[in-house]
Amino acid sequence: MAKNAAAVAAPTAKKKHTWVQIKRNKWMYLLLLPGVLFFIIFKIVPLWGIFIAMKNYYAGVPFMAAEWVGLDNFIRFFSSNSFLQLLRNTLIISGMNIVFYFPLPIILALLLNEIRVQWYKKVLQTLVYVPHFVSMVVIASITFMLLKESSSDATTGGAIFEITKKLTGTGETWLSGKVAIYWVLLVQNIWKETGWGTIIFLAALAGVDVEQYEA
Repeated sequence: MAKNAAAVAAPTAKKKHTWVQIKRNKWMYLLLLPGVLFFIIFKIVPLWGIFIAMKNYYAGVPFMAAEWVGLDNFIRFFSSNSFLQLLRNTLIISGMNIVFYFPLPIILALLLNEIRVQWYKKVLQTLVYVPHFVSMVVIASITFMLLKESSSDATTGGAIFEITKKLTGTGETWLSGKVAIYWVLLVQNIWKETGWGTIIFLAALAGVDVEQYEA
């Protein structure tokens, strides 16, 4: 009888101890709450979108009323004429980023790490880091305004387009050119993300012993 009573009391005591711990550390759990909510809202909830890919879904139609098509959307995508072009574009852009973008944050971090005037170093760090917070929509809009082509109705083109037109006689079709657009996307990525990579590498260099670094 005593053993049975002890067996029943053990889980109850453990449960009570758990609630005591939660109550004791309530402020810690409260600090943890924003991160948990962020994970649920932006990581867990979007998983519901997987089901959209398996339905014949149209905007404005109730999700549950859409026809279930299984993997038909994926089959149509991979068998379409656009798939190979999309794959090619992805590989080219990724390759250009590896070759031209990847070394830049490392080089810039090494240069900034050599600056001994701290206020000047911090100003430069801030300047190269600020573009990371600029929305890609804003960057795309600025790019369009600078590179847009002049039209037949005498509409003036972007500043860079007009400059190249004055210098060469024919403006460079940056936005519609099959090759030029790759370089436009590369420059956008370099301008926006080089500062972020630089800060990461600077933090890594700060943890390296000076004697090892100089050696």
